[in-house]
Amino acid sequence: FTLAEVLITLSVVGVLAAVTLPVLIKNYQKHVTVTELKKAYTVLQQVGLRSQEENGLISDWFSAITSETRLVSDSNKEIYVNKYFAPYMQIIDKKYRRNSEIKTLAQYFGNGSSFSPNMYWYYLKNGTCFAIYAMVSDDDYLLFFDINGDKFPNAVGRDIFVFDIKHYKNIEFTVARRDGWGLQGDRLVAQLYRKDDSNYACNPERISYSSGYACGAIIKLEGWTIPKNYPWK
Repeated sequence: FTLAEVLITLSVVGVLAAVTLPVLIKNYQKHVTVTELKKAYTVLQQVGLRSQEENGLISDWFSAITSETRLVSDSNKEIYVNKYFAPYMQIIDKKYRRNSEIKTLAQYFGNGSSFSPNMYWYYLKNGTCFAIYAMVSDDDYLLFFDINGDKFPNAVGRDIFVFDIKHYKNIEFTVARRDGWGLQGDRLVAQLYRKDDSNYACNPERISYSSGYACGAIIKLEGWTIPKNYPWK
């Protein structure tokens, strides 16, 4: 080969690498996310089943430990975790994370809307962590699960996913409106993407503290895959 031919070949290889490497990295990140999210879902399902066998229906858990009418206090959430979760999980630490450490989906895409609220997060032996949010007046009972702990990017819909811990027969991804709008399959997925009709929409243009809450539901409904139109960067 002449020097010119070698340089041309190297240039072509460099261009191909610049084009394909970001795609390969993104696909790998998506694969890891789905794998870890599916593991988290399986763990929470098992915890929910075991805890309900000993502690009664999940729909009654909060009413059994608190009489508060608005945001459930940290002390009562501690009682809740110790009774309904800790016996069935390997919790090794607890840490207070401010909302400035977490991004909503909209905020992650640069559209503002800060995460709410500040919460205690419980760290598991496998490197994941979770937090409990309960607003009695809004009938909101949620579990936030971070599939990689404190590691970047700490954003809802990217490595933090949201579960409902009251309104289903077990711990399940939240879709905001508990009847699922009476929709199923593709129609429900389409609804969850809409920014104008769902507080929990998996849409970065939905400027809300709850932006991205329904992203986990979409991944499950899509057969544990991240589809092309899923908001990802």
